[in-house]
Amino acid sequence: MHTGINMLRRNFRVEAIVEDNISSMTIRTTMYEIPVMITYYLRMSERYFLSLSTGFPIQYVPTDLLSGTTEMDALSLKVAAFRPASATLVGVDYRTPNDGTFYLGAIYNIALTHQMLTRVTLRNGASPEPFIDLPLKGDYFGLVLRYYFN
Repeated sequence: MHTGINMLRRNFRVEAIVEDNISSMTIRTTMYEIPVMITYYLRMSERYFLSLSTGFPIQYVPTDLLSGTTEMDALSLKVAAFRPASATLVGVDYRTPNDGTFYLGAIYNIALTHQMLTRVTLRNGASPEPFIDLPLKGDYFGLVLRYYFN
């Protein structure tokens, strides 16, 4: 079993098309994750191990967000401060005799609830109008490179 703390930076791109006008913006979020994972190792050779981890990380969204451009605004409200997820990680460990362990792998994380609810508002002259409400879920696939000290 292993745990730790991860910082996740996410970029969501929002586009609104109204008649012939296309507006776009990027919403950037930062959240933290505390994974609680069970890991299985399969020896491939003396120093190489295949590892498979699965578990349920707890993700923390620290704050609400307000983003905007000259054409549109986006208000992102967190659904809950803490939310559960499900993650699977597969990779290869190289264990050196004296210098620690190197790890290269891939992770797939599925959020069990929405991360934020975002309301996009278009700036149409003097009276801005709410355009759409978007749930931001936050599933991700990532590459993982780690080093462990001996």
